[in-house]
Amino acid sequence: MPLLLGALMLLCARCSPADSNCLETLSGIGSSPAIVAASRAAVFPDTSCAVLLYSIGTAEYAQASFTASRKAFEAAAAFWPDSVKVWNGLGLANYRIHDYAAAERAFKRSLRLAPRQIDVYSNLGLVFLAQARYVDATAAFIAALGISPGYTEARFNLAYTYDLQGRPDLAEGEYYRVLRDHPDHPTARYGLAVLFRKAERFGEALAQLDSALATHPDYADARVERGFLLLRRNEYSRATADFRRVLDSTPGNAQARYGLGLAYAFQRQWVAAHAQYESLAVADTTYARRLRRVLGN
Repeated sequence: MPLLLGALMLLCARCSPADSNCLETLSGIGSSPAIVAASRAAVFPDTSCAVLLYSIGTAEYAQASFTASRKAFEAAAAFWPDSVKVWNGLGLANYRIHDYAAAERAFKRSLRLAPRQIDVYSNLGLVFLAQARYVDATAAFIAALGISPGYTEARFNLAYTYDLQGRPDLAEGEYYRVLRDHPDHPTARYGLAVLFRKAERFGEALAQLDSALATHPDYADARVERGFLLLRRNEYSRATADFRRVLDSTPGNAQARYGLGLAYAFQRQWVAAHAQYESLAVADTTYARRLRRVLGN
């Protein structure tokens, strides 16, 4: 890669001479010269290779280039093994590419260096949550809240974890604690609505969704959830409006299209219902089969 190496030699001209492996490391990551240049500018006047590699990892992560980001953070960790932020970055990149074991190792390494990091405990909880390790996830979120009880993200994730564990009373309490501090928090209201719907507390579920959509009208998950609740209440016109609004902005939302097909079928608008089925048959066979059972042959 002579052209890339030539560009990197110019871009890394200010790297520390002690970092003799810097150019070779940079070329192995494969980042574009533009990203390297922008990363160098972001950290100037720091001239160390470790800081440049960290900056590149951050830039690649922001571009959703998670494999390149991981390479940069791994290289940075070799130069800068006692950097909390490098290990955090590596953990996040590994999480994004679903290498959960590596993400766990990186976050735990960061916590050994600095034990009172609420974000890292929360991120570690998400790693456990992705693996359905609910007990470990609960412990991680509680650890974050033990350091900072007002940390909303960790409290919301704790509530969601309790829901997944089948502990609705605890989940409800945590969602309400989020809403106590943030009354317009839409995902907490959505989480409560899901809890209430599972418990057949449909009126309370609908009230939470109405509140969430009053402040966040484009919240697709809440609008779809409300659409299905309205179908249950035989409010077909309102349900149709919710599903159509979601599909206007996200035509590929299979759940909304399935709901719209049901709304049409319940109103005996068979042509419109079959049109939704045809769209689903191409995009999502699971929802297509469900709608087909309603429509019959």
